[in-house]
Amino acid sequence: MKQTACLALCFVLSAASGNGQSPNKSQEQASGKQQLLWNRLGQEISHAEGNLDGVMGVAIEDLTTGQKFLLHSEEVFPQASSIKIASQQPS
Repeated sequence: MKQTACLALCFVLSAASGNGQSPNKSQEQASGKQQLLWNRLGQEISHAEGNLDGVMGVAIEDLTTGQKFLLHSEEVFPQASSIKIASQQPS
């Protein structure tokens, strides 16, 4: 289930990061494709969440468009060891 969500996220990020199309392509066509990808990402995340015995929180933002996907953004989750802060170790 983690693999499915990760694959969907990687697919969306790689598709949105640079598709090699000429700048003359219709913006509507490009935004339509991006919206399809966002919809597919939402479906994949919802599917992964459906297979969990718990609650999953997701926050994704496309830094080029500002579009966001939020799942259970109102929930408070304990941090535990899910977030690591990088620090430079003394030499």
